[in-house]
Amino acid sequence: MSLTLIIEENIQLQDFYHLNLYTWVGTGVIRAANATFALDELAERSQEINLIITRVNIKTEKTFDAIQNYLNENDLEIPIITLGGSEDLGNTNIPSGIDIKLIVQAAARNLGVTAESMAALEVEEYFAIPIQHFNHLTFLICEVFDGDTQLIYDTDEMIDPLKLKNDVAAGTLNYFVKRQSRLKFVSNFNEVIASKLNLLELNKDEKIQAVELSQNLLRENLEKFGVTEENVELANRNLKEMVQNTKQTASLMRFIKRLLKNKCGFHFKHTQVLMFVAAHLMDHLDWGTEEQKEKLQFIAYFHDIALENDEQARIHSNEELMNSDLPSPKKELIKKHALLAASLVAQYPNAPMGVEQIIKQHHGSLNGVGFSDHFSQNISPMAIVLILAEDFVTDIIELGRNFSVPTKVAQMREKYTTQRFKKILDVLETISA
Repeated sequence: MSLTLIIEENIQLQDFYHLNLYTWVGTGVIRAANATFALDELAERSQEINLIITRVNIKTEKTFDAIQNYLNENDLEIPIITLGGSEDLGNTNIPSGIDIKLIVQAAARNLGVTAESMAALEVEEYFAIPIQHFNHLTFLICEVFDGDTQLIYDTDEMIDPLKLKNDVAAGTLNYFVKRQSRLKFVSNFNEVIASKLNLLELNKDEKIQAVELSQNLLRENLEKFGVTEENVELANRNLKEMVQNTKQTASLMRFIKRLLKNKCGFHFKHTQVLMFVAAHLMDHLDWGTEEQKEKLQFIAYFHDIALENDEQARIHSNEELMNSDLPSPKKELIKKHALLAASLVAQYPNAPMGVEQIIKQHHGSLNGVGFSDHFSQNISPMAIVLILAEDFVTDIIELGRNFSVPTKVAQMREKYTTQRFKKILDVLETISA
């Protein structure tokens, strides 16, 4: 087995890298909190270490420089992947330390691991998960077993902290999950870690990815457990960060470039950009107020919360739904997602008044079921704003840098012809690209 040295101060991220590298690349991991401890490891085990993954800087320490200097002075040729640096470092740099897909791919290249070799690797029926990783979890996404393959936790069961503590004290090194559940476990683990990270300690790229991962966790937990205190806390954290993102960049296209650079999924990008456009509209419509802006951003945040993935989030008409290859239960979910989101928001503490009605209407239907191209006079003016903003944003995400504000608004003027749409389209046209 190869050996990778991880240099990272944050314990949560240490575990994040450890579990993913172990699962996806099959490498062993040793950890160091900073360059001082890393150099001690290198002094003792340089011949065993095949790869180093390090933060460029840890607090005031020039971590990468210290490691690179040591390797040069000792004629050691160990590849280095840096996290959070610029592209001119002369090595493999990944701007976001939470972009686990890129980190795994870079580690695999440096360790000579191919998709074929990983596929050919024989995985035991019960896959070992180091026990310390369970300290981060509250609920289990799958069945968990002890070393004798006896079931100790069922799916969605809550972890017993006392049992976990006693097992660690007794010297238990691993719990186990079934081979076919291991990737599902790791995906959930990544989302949980992202939901626990202190966003203030992350760079801009990392914040975006941490919020996207924790949004996935929020959606899953809302579906399973409903509007709990924990889910409200997580939603408030993510909502606050996503609202803040809309305030940091005045230019729409600069905002889009940041999201494209992060390679976020369509579902997340659509929600985040919709919040940006909603804020712009409320700032410039003559009847818009700060209170209404906050309300519309809240609605934009929750409007598609019941949808599970990018494929579902891309469907915006009955025709698209009918022509999709999705199974009937998923089609039914999409058909009713506005109603489901409104039902969740109705239970949300201190939600702005009237948001359930607007969420129900965000595809033109008064009851939150299906899609409509014919808009009743009973549809709320705020829902009309949301409908137009969604149409606008969908093209932004699909076209990226090729998006043209004048071209899109001209197309929308042909589709939405009545007076109640005109003023909103006039404001959309003022968004700076």
